[in-house]
Amino acid sequence: MRFLFEDHTLRQNFIWTRLSIYWRTLAVLTLLTNSYVRLALAHEGQGINGGQLADNGLTHVEFIGGSGYDFLLFAISDKSQKPIAIEGTVAFAIVELNGKKIQIPLLNQGDSILSSTKGPVPKAGETIWFVARLTSGETLKAKFISK
Repeated sequence: MRFLFEDHTLRQNFIWTRLSIYWRTLAVLTLLTNSYVRLALAHEGQGINGGQLADNGLTHVEFIGGSGYDFLLFAISDKSQKPIAIEGTVAFAIVELNGKKIQIPLLNQGDSILSSTKGPVPKAGETIWFVARLTSGETLKAKFISK
């Protein structure tokens, strides 16, 4: 009888250990996913530059230039909307024009501004996706509707 009890305890400990590892792994993966890759929708209001603001947790992306401009213009700031240094950031915008998706590289224009040099500019109501990889390793993603 004692042998069966010990076997049951070992089996129970083994099951609890596996469940514990599973839940810890799931928690770590969830935290990593939430902190490094976020898709923000532009519903957060107006940014300090007058554009649409998307909240990516600790970072904000503001879409400034659109249908009224000859280029796309984005600003990256922290939660209090202070500019973030973006030197070395790799970024692009995906614009959906007439059902076709066009990828447009964005260049660093100083302080916290990224812009396209030329290319198609979306009309009002068209969708723009913003994707950037900061030098910190954080990936920013945001979706805007051109106004």
